[in-house]
Amino acid sequence: MDKTHKEKLQFWQPRGIEALRASNPSQLILVSVSKSPSQLELIISDEHENKLRIVYDQLCTAEFAVWHFAYDTHVGRPDLWVNDIDRPDNFSEHTPFFFKIIDWSGLNKYRNATIYEDVLDQVEVHLYSTRDEFFIVVSEYEPRIIRMDEA
Repeated sequence: MDKTHKEKLQFWQPRGIEALRASNPSQLILVSVSKSPSQLELIISDEHENKLRIVYDQLCTAEFAVWHFAYDTHVGRPDLWVNDIDRPDNFSEHTPFFFKIIDWSGLNKYRNATIYEDVLDQVEVHLYSTRDEFFIVVSEYEPRIIRMDEA
């Protein structure tokens, strides 16, 4: 990565996350991940067994639900914890949070693909941090978040 390039984390509290009871990501558990060409679904729970389905099910420019996703461990990506973290004005201390990665270097691989040129500036990089893991999703939209008892 270029030394002048600086990824940044931003706290993200999407609607629906308040169903989890956790004051920080170490109290969250990535239960499962399922994928098809038209959908990516994560199930995340807290230590009290409250569960959320995080669903990406809209087709993006390249006719898949998301552009990219990746799994890693906290041990494998310690660099993600040393980034600056932006706190939006509407951040709530009482609500769990995930992150968005601003200026993610992984987007560079899409810059030469003409199919993405009109939407590249609109894409979001979502980082789900749980007890021991990171899950990164690159998408043109925010996911639907559904409480498991509502399904």
